[in-house]
Amino acid sequence: LRAAGARAWKQIQTRRPPVLAADADPDVLLDLYDRLHPDRSGAVDITRDVDAQDAVADYLDAHNDETEAAGRKAAAKARILGALGGAAEAIVLDRTFVRLNETSREHCDTRRLAERWPEAYADCVEDRVSRRLTIPRVIREEHNA
Repeated sequence: LRAAGARAWKQIQTRRPPVLAADADPDVLLDLYDRLHPDRSGAVDITRDVDAQDAVADYLDAHNDETEAAGRKAAAKARILGALGGAAEAIVLDRTFVRLNETSREHCDTRRLAERWPEAYADCVEDRVSRRLTIPRVIREEHNA
């Protein structure tokens, strides 16, 4: 345990993230990278970093899979709604097979809030900055070719 603790402490001191197991929660590393590098700037050359390039390819593949899955899901939903007709549920062998439930959730019209009650808007609404990966179109097109 002492050796593992010493390794972990050395990684913390040198600001190197730990290597996680393949089945570990990636959100832990994402949070760690945000904490290690809160003020990112500049560029890094990954011409010789095949692992980093493979990670970009894996990211693009996962994005394409999500997009394809979303399309399949929407098409299946349309077929289900078509089968339901005007009904709210479908039954197979005397049990509910699929049901269309009505749900609600609160929605705040922030534009109207700002116009009518600017003090409440200023007190309750905050602008949060976040970072998003952006891969140039030419790179995406080359990958998908």
